[in-house]
Amino acid sequence: MEELLKQIIARLDRMEEGQQQTNKRLDRMDSRFDRVDSRLDKMDSRFDRIESDMASERQQIEISQIIHALKHNSEEVNAQLHNLGHNFSVLTGEVSNIKEKFTNFEEQTHRLADDVSFLVRKAAEHDTDIRRLKKV
Repeated sequence: MEELLKQIIARLDRMEEGQQQTNKRLDRMDSRFDRVDSRLDKMDSRFDRIESDMASERQQIEISQIIHALKHNSEEVNAQLHNLGHNFSVLTGEVSNIKEKFTNFEEQTHRLADDVSFLVRKAAEHDTDIRRLKKV
């Protein structure tokens, strides 16, 4: 019986050693899992940065499109402004032409008024001459 007891104790010792080795292996596996988890965390943060960079790139594309649209709009406004400047120059020329014609018209009107005054004076003189001749 004592022999049996020694065998059982020896077996229990071996089982205990096996369990300790299993525990050590489990500890190493746990350590490995911690490292894997750490690496996954790092990869996750890298993916977050990539997503952020992609979002920034999309925003840059949108900003670029907005700038392009604003540039195009600015070119259209500049063309319209140039057209307005040309139209203003044409109108200024026409106004100058109208002023010149009005000035000529005023001058002709004054000459006609002078001519009418002269004719009225001459008609009055002729009437006076005719009356005098009739009296004679």
